[in-house]
Amino acid sequence: MKIGAIIIALAVVLAGCLGGEVKEPANITNATFWANLSSGENVKGSPDAPITIVEFSDFECPFCLRFFKETMPKIEGDYVATGKARIVFRNFPLPSHGQAEGAAEAAECAGRQGGFWLMHDRLFQNQDSLSQDNYRKWAGELGLNAASFNECLDSGAAKASVEDNIRMGADAGIIAVPSFFINGRPVTGAQPYSTFEKIMDEELAKANRTGF
Repeated sequence: MKIGAIIIALAVVLAGCLGGEVKEPANITNATFWANLSSGENVKGSPDAPITIVEFSDFECPFCLRFFKETMPKIEGDYVATGKARIVFRNFPLPSHGQAEGAAEAAECAGRQGGFWLMHDRLFQNQDSLSQDNYRKWAGELGLNAASFNECLDSGAAKASVEDNIRMGADAGIIAVPSFFINGRPVTGAQPYSTFEKIMDEELAKANRTGF
């Protein structure tokens, strides 16, 4: 194994849920692929933001929860709320997590009613209680149309969207969650806020130089 891959393996052990053979994350250099990757429906932030963060995550992964609780609020406050960045969420449930795919489908079903981020937050806030019964209960508590949500969940209507995210993540070289691409630059694992801050400030400097 190359030294770079060894370093990544150690980082994943410490900060991410591993879902495949460790390898160097892909840099997203193909413009068409990046355009598709960064144009998901589950988006938070201004469409004109100079920074796009694509997040691949698993609602049952404890490291994804760590990012949600410790790092994401700071990114939202400093970059998303100020119009500097937008976040595109993509589901990447790992086979080793028995509730992850169902939770991903629940989030997608909520998204069909404009409630993706509400369900996203509820799922992470209740990571120890993921279940089909609770997804239905939470949908009602969040003010979603229960009949429509239940029909989506029961029919498996969101399954194709989740599988499409998984395929796209695999094509991007994702083998662990959480994983991110910041304007195409990879970040693997629940890294500290300072890691994201450094990359985003570098990307903002590039944007300023090019007159974004």
